[in-house]
Amino acid sequence: MKHPSLALSACLLAASTALAFAQQPPAPAAPPPGPPPHAAPPPPGDRRPPPPRFSAEDAAAFSEARTEARIAALKAGLRMTPDQDKLWPAFESALRAQAKGRADWIASRRAEWASRERPQPGERRQPVDPVKVMRDQATLATTRAAELTKLADAAEPLVKSLDESQLRRFNALMRPERGRFARNEGFQHRWRGGEGRGRD
Repeated sequence: MKHPSLALSACLLAASTALAFAQQPPAPAAPPPGPPPHAAPPPPGDRRPPPPRFSAEDAAAFSEARTEARIAALKAGLRMTPDQDKLWPAFESALRAQAKGRADWIASRRAEWASRERPQPGERRQPVDPVKVMRDQATLATTRAAELTKLADAAEPLVKSLDESQLRRFNALMRPERGRFARNEGFQHRWRGGEGRGRD
């Protein structure tokens, strides 16, 4: 038979151990995960090259393709009668002349911009000549007014022959050209940094 004092000592040791564990504070919760570290910027040699710029040849090709697409869409959308077909060639010719004038103007502005001397590092740009910009705008407005007058003269016989549904389609198909004319053909010249060029 074991000695009573040994059994009592064992019980007291077990009780004190349990009490010590019960009094210990709970372990702190793990901190929430922080945001993922940002990726290091690529070295200079790994940066993507800038997208290629359209050349003058590209711009001319896109302008021609856009004109052909507009003329084809307009002619198909009108669904003209045989009598109306006879009035179409004069209007199409005026449309093409207007598109050519626009393309020629854009090409001349591109060439002028490319021929300008660029300031060297540390040099200041030459200030824009406001009088030249205003004269350029006046010349462009006069040219465009003459082209639109010719287009209106050629369109008048055709438009007068259209019925209500054809006229509605004509207005819808011609509307983008009017918006593009005002936006791209030089009425919004840039006055910053001596550029003075229309947006394309």
